[in-house]
Amino acid sequence: MKMVTALLVLGLLAAGCVTEQWSQSTRDILVNDCIADMQEEMEDDSQVGRHLRDAGISTHDACRCQIENLEAEYSEVDFFQDLNSVEQQKFVKQVTNHCRRNLLESPLD
Repeated sequence: MKMVTALLVLGLLAAGCVTEQWSQSTRDILVNDCIADMQEEMEDDSQVGRHLRDAGISTHDACRCQIENLEAEYSEVDFFQDLNSVEQQKFVKQVTNHCRRNLLESPLD
């Protein structure tokens, strides 16, 4: 479950335009789980963690990207009611990969 939540959060951060914000309680849960997972990945010195750290990308930056992307694509109700857990995981993984690519390819000023 933690992996699904982390993937959800990472996916949310990738989008730049937000259509409908999710409830603060859901956002808080997703962000907190995402940050915990990202910090663990960075501390484990994984390749992605090293790249993010070297590029100066914080866990908050990565998690914000996922949340924004989730909100841009789905309402909170649609995401949790219309998608089964496999579909949620698949979408979160896509958003996570999108965020990582965009964050690592774009220079931060």
